[in-house]
Amino acid sequence: MIKAVLPHLATKADVADLRAELKEEIGELRAGFNGGIGGLKAQIERVDGNIARMEASMIKWLVGATLACGGLAFTAAKLIH
Repeated sequence: MIKAVLPHLATKADVADLRAELKEEIGELRAGFNGGIGGLKAQIERVDGNIARMEASMIKWLVGATLACGGLAFTAAKLIH
């Protein structure tokens, strides 16, 4: 019975080979993952820049609209009195 099972058991060399293959595959996966993360960081930075520009534009429009409304109100008040 033991002799029948022995050919199917892994040797120390088999385990070492498998371990080396797994380390190599894990290294490749990590490299791919890190590359993907770098691209994602770049996209996030672009979005942050776009948000900052939109925020500045919205503030400018708000200030301009407020000043225009105030000017119209004063003009209307002068015309009424």
